Amino acid sequence: MNNKQKLSFIINRKWAVLTAFFFCVLVHSIAYSQEMQVRIGVLALRGAEETVKRWTPTAEYLSTRISEYTFVIVPLDFEKIYEAVENGEVDFVLENSSIYVELEYLYGVDRIATLNDLWQEQAFNQFGGVIFTSKNRKDINNLDDLKNKSFMAVHETSFGGWRMAQREFKDYGIDPYRNFADMQFGDTHDKVVYAVQKGQVDAGTVRTGILEKMNKEGKINIKNFAILNQQHPDNFPLLLSTRLYPEWPFARVKHTSDQLSQQVSIALLSMPSDSEAARAAGIAGWTTPHHYQRVHDCLKELRVSPYEDLGKITLASLIQQYWYWILLGFISVIVLIAVVIYVIRLNRKLNISTIELKESQNRLEQKVEERTSELRQSNQQLIKENKDRRRAEKALQLEHDNFKNILGSMEDGVYIVNMEYEIQYINPVIKLEFGPANGHKCYEYLHRRIKVCPWCKISDVLLGKTVRWEWYSSKNQRTYDLIDTPFRNPDGSISKLEIFRDITERKQAEEELKKHREHLEELVKERTKELEAFSYSVSHDLRAPLRAIDGFTRILMDDYISQLDEEAKRLGMIIQSNSQKMGQLIDDLLTFSRMARTSMNFSEIDMKNMAKAIYYEATNAKLRKRITFTIADLSEVKGDTNMMRQVWMNFISNAIKFSANRDQAVISITCQEKENKLTYCIKDNGAGFNMKYKDKLFGVFQRLHSEKEFEGTGVGLALVQRIIHRHGGKVWAEGEVDKGAAFYFSLSKNGEI
Repeated sequence: MNNKQKLSFIINRKWAVLTAFFFCVLVHSIAYSQEMQVRIGVLALRGAEETVKRWTPTAEYLSTRISEYTFVIVPLDFEKIYEAVENGEVDFVLENSSIYVELEYLYGVDRIATLNDLWQEQAFNQFGGVIFTSKNRKDINNLDDLKNKSFMAVHETSFGGWRMAQREFKDYGIDPYRNFADMQFGDTHDKVVYAVQKGQVDAGTVRTGILEKMNKEGKINIKNFAILNQQHPDNFPLLLSTRLYPEWPFARVKHTSDQLSQQVSIALLSMPSDSEAARAAGIAGWTTPHHYQRVHDCLKELRVSPYEDLGKITLASLIQQYWYWILLGFISVIVLIAVVIYVIRLNRKLNISTIELKESQNRLEQKVEERTSELRQSNQQLIKENKDRRRAEKALQLEHDNFKNILGSMEDGVYIVNMEYEIQYINPVIKLEFGPANGHKCYEYLHRRIKVCPWCKISDVLLGKTVRWEWYSSKNQRTYDLIDTPFRNPDGSISKLEIFRDITERKQAEEELKKHREHLEELVKERTKELEAFSYSVSHDLRAPLRAIDGFTRILMDDYISQLDEEAKRLGMIIQSNSQKMGQLIDDLLTFSRMARTSMNFSEIDMKNMAKAIYYEATNAKLRKRITFTIADLSEVKGDTNMMRQVWMNFISNAIKFSANRDQAVISITCQEKENKLTYCIKDNGAGFNMKYKDKLFGVFQRLHSEKEFEGTGVGLALVQRIIHRHGGKVWAEGEVDKGAAFYFSLSKNGEI
């Protein structure tokens, strides 16, 4: 090689080295740049654009807090998120709770914080699913109504947008893939909401908060949707159809360093709730990582990843996991087969122990959180109970003061004594009448006795009775009307509350009234005797000429009938008829006058048999053919049998008489019982009467129909009224002209007057 060739070789070599050096620097710079960039994979539940907009401020916040790194948001759909974690394309991942459980199981991701959601200034770290339909769908009111309907969820791996609702369906015995007419997945929550809104599907499910946020953004009107299987847990502000589960975790991917993970965790937990990052994300910040046992339970129940083969061991999985041991077993000597089997069994037990240990840890964390929550709730309950107790004490004190003021302002005397006869309270009236109690027992203070009064009512009060009685005080020569009633003390014991009312003047007035009444009764007796003598005299004096008129008219009509013309015969019949009516009228008047003083003999009266017997006495077989007569079960009553017979005779006779012009008369008798009062009614379809003259019905000689229409003396109903009044009852009537009448009378069942 000559010098020229050597020089050319050296120059070319230098250029090659220089080029290689710059290439290495460039590669190192690119690698360093990529190494300083931290990628946060976020599940794009509402689309990539919305995800970047929502979480980019969080990345900027982390970049500011950890200045040596630049954080960027990588939106991932439900399929891409698994690939990104598996291939190490992201350093951290923010995903729903069920995907986290899968990624933890499959790729060893580990949570470092849990999202604190925010709605209307209220923070919470749990979320659920919302099952909804259009409010216009009146045929869908509960989960059972979704059978044979079309349904849309977000994605098969969406926790809030599908798996939570799927678990609720399973509890209701609903298999969406069999029982729904059509099962669709929209990939984003917004698409599901729009599909239900437009009627493309009958119902759908999204995670909690989606409807509220879209309503706030003006994309929907939340009032156009109806929530199915709605739940109302305490301190949860959003619409909800399922159980609550821990919110989304922020997790580190397996290759991410502990130092960086710790820095990110501290930064997230320190994020203020009013920071730009929190406001943009619509959250209240981040909290310490929750345990996710409830999510594990849900996935186990649904038999989905990573629990799709829970309880099953397949040959394929066995070969996939232990292929090297199997291969070694085939190429190893028979002696090593036992070792391989032993190692496999030992490894299986170790895996099971690890899973059990992790589950135990999760359960322990859950119990700790539950216990903490219980203690927090207990503390809040104690605070509430303490406030309620103070309010109750204040109300009780006010009630006590009002009670004392009321008792103190009463015109009656009031005192309270306990079961040991110790006076607990006396009002000013008692103190004025009897002086201060000074610790005396009630029998010492009021009755000047050294032992309990034999007439004391405290034993009745202990039984819950209220007793009213009178007492004459020899201490001040006054008479009192006393009311003893139970009084419950704040400790639950019973005292006797006694109200004194001075009735001395009233008793004196009653005594005077009694004397006056006795005097009036004597006067009435004297006048009655005079009326009896007058009635007897009138009846005797009137009967003699009436008998003479009737007798001579009969002789004239019998012995001289042939000598009389037709007009004379007619006048003779009129004289004879009117004299007989006059006799009947005198008899009725005497009966009416005697009725006020006739003694009454009370006994049990079978009203039904009495009324029926009188009806048959007042009619014959021919007359009964044109009468429809009904009688209900009539209650028995205590009364005077003869007088009550007179009542029925008048009412039934009148009903027959005033129904005589009907082709088919209808007469009915009924009875009603109310509050120990018996009300009897006899009703007919006869001539009736005008109600404006109802007050004249029961007067002596008061007739609403002429004698040419219906004969009678006009005394019968007056007699009935007197009998009923003597029994302590009432009598009245209702009617309408030419449509019949109904007569009522009421009596006390036990004969009280």
